[in-house]
Amino acid sequence: MRSKKTSFASSLSNALSGLVHLLRSERNFQIEVAALLLNLVLIVVLEVPLLKTLMILSVCLLVLFAETLNTAVEKLCDALHPSHHPIIGLVKDLCAGAVLLCAALALIVGVVVYYPYVAALLLR
Repeated sequence: MRSKKTSFASSLSNALSGLVHLLRSERNFQIEVAALLLNLVLIVVLEVPLLKTLMILSVCLLVLFAETLNTAVEKLCDALHPSHHPIIGLVKDLCAGAVLLCAALALIVGVVVYYPYVAALLLR
């Protein structure tokens, strides 16, 4: 059985619709997008070099990616098993842990990249 192929424009529209849904409904995703925007401002204002900029943007997008998957798994788990179930709870906790690990990496990269700029401002 062959599945119906969708156009690139349709696939892109569906993906953007999912991201808009996340932005409208998920508080953590909103906070993480705000952190990305703050980082974009800092990158421009501090004139962060390209490689360090790529590091910052990569970890920011990694956190957003993890949050997106976490939300998808939570929605699927809730649809499949609406009442409390210990295995479903564990799956949700594992996904949340993955987001936490990505956020920890982002924090470490942020400290390493921004530390010289902050130190220079404080030592003026």
